[in-house]
Amino acid sequence: MFTILISPFLSTIPTADHQKVRIYPLVIQKKRTAILLNTHENLGDVRRIKFFRYQKKPALQKIPLDIPPRIRKGIVRFLMSYHAKQDMSFDCYAFANLMGGIKQHEKLLGRTYWRTSPCPKRLKKGDIVFLLNREGNFFHHAAVYLGFGLYLSVYGAGGGLEVSRLRNMMKDFGAESVFLAKPRT
Repeated sequence: MFTILISPFLSTIPTADHQKVRIYPLVIQKKRTAILLNTHENLGDVRRIKFFRYQKKPALQKIPLDIPPRIRKGIVRFLMSYHAKQDMSFDCYAFANLMGGIKQHEKLLGRTYWRTSPCPKRLKKGDIVFLLNREGNFFHHAAVYLGFGLYLSVYGAGGGLEVSRLRNMMKDFGAESVFLAKPRT
């Protein structure tokens, strides 16, 4: 079982396109050693994953995240096919397509493959969101909701998996609105 832990401490990192973004680093456990996921290139054969988050209060404790099976499978596919490959054709939108079970395509064709609606106050784990401008015409970022206010995405073309909060993503990517995105059937 491949274990991924979401650090409880917010960090600022540079992206491949030299932006600075605020994220909660992902850490993997390898034989009682904690390693930052995005600094570790050879993950081996990842088949099943477990995700944990840390709760800071009342005391620091590890809490399992119950992630929907389709999202877990998508993360495994990402780790096996795109992690540490710096594939510049794979970005947050390609990650959303992978999580939504949609074939890869150009962002310009997004409305053909995705239905968007204003984001509800409460999201379900596994919901995909697009960060856009107010008119909903200019795409800024895509992410998957994990629960507890945490979102998983790929930051920039060729980037690694990152976890952040909505307010940080909106600020980091200059987005004004959040839309729920559902694959068209």
